[in-house]
Amino acid sequence: MKALLFFVLLLLAACSSQPEWDGYVEEIDGILYIHNGSLPYDDRFSFDLSIIGEIDTEHIIYEDLPIGVINAFALHTDGSFYVSDSQNNRILHIDPEGTVINSFGQKGEGPGEFDSLFDIDSDSDNNVYALDYMRRRISIFDANGNFIQTIPVEEMGLRLTVAENNTIYIGTFGIMQQSDYLITKYDSDGSRIQELVESPEDFGNVFSLINITTNDDAFYCAFPYPYRIERYDQDGNLKHVILRDHPEFKSPSPPETQTDGERTIIIGSRLQSEINGVAFHDDGYLFVGIRKEKETGVTEPGPRKSEIDIFSPDGYYLSSIQLPDDHSIGGILNNVLYTFVMGGHTFPSVSMWDINSK
Repeated sequence: MKALLFFVLLLLAACSSQPEWDGYVEEIDGILYIHNGSLPYDDRFSFDLSIIGEIDTEHIIYEDLPIGVINAFALHTDGSFYVSDSQNNRILHIDPEGTVINSFGQKGEGPGEFDSLFDIDSDSDNNVYALDYMRRRISIFDANGNFIQTIPVEEMGLRLTVAENNTIYIGTFGIMQQSDYLITKYDSDGSRIQELVESPEDFGNVFSLINITTNDDAFYCAFPYPYRIERYDQDGNLKHVILRDHPEFKSPSPPETQTDGERTIIIGSRLQSEINGVAFHDDGYLFVGIRKEKETGVTEPGPRKSEIDIFSPDGYYLSSIQLPDDHSIGGILNNVLYTFVMGGHTFPSVSMWDINSK
């Protein structure tokens, strides 16, 4: 009995020493808003990462071509993965040791060929869905790279997510919006179902991407700016909003312009910091990738700092982890986090991290 009382007193003392959470929760019209501040909701619970594998693509030459740029990443259930090499309009299937299993797709107009390959995703059968934004179509391949079918789409989309029931969500680029909505939903047969997620007033000229993921029969829309993640049910009803007061998230710069002779082209606003990826841990924790410019006022592209914010399954901020520069979240499988470097300043690469909680 005395031992139990001593344990309870220790637990109470630990609770009393925890800094008070600087956020708050409110419900508006049946929608739960969790306003996270700078402090963790529970600082006794955190994560860290330990590197377990790293693949530098500098020496990967497949079909006489090096990997140009990794624009997107998708996981196979066996721990191998697919990367979208948009520079060469192909998809490569790579095992965890860095061996290329196969490659499929090429530049062209025919079935299974691409004009402007960008995002990819995989379904529960390891079929690969590839979005070609200029041709406005999705090409579907089986796990071995065999072409299955083409789905025409109306949007010039740059983000693609496939839900467990093979429902397809396409996210548009801020400056390429064709309507007041950011996401379009298609069924597994390619029929257009509905437009979802109304665009914020200040988002139209932002030079960045909406990020989409699915979990537990819901889909999540992560805005690059402001720091906002919205949870919707399958019918597109907003249910839950996660926000965080992040000190490095600031208003977008004025839209940039380029002059070509007598024409002036608006190419969109830049962000100092932005959400650039989201993924769910096997236990429901939400991992949010953050990309930050190293120096305020830098207008030329360059290496950017990367970190991950981690939230509880119900949306409370718990912890942050620093990543090497220019790393983006690829996905999480069996307690392993996959990150990738797109390339440009360095060669593209993929890293695998064991996720440790403490």
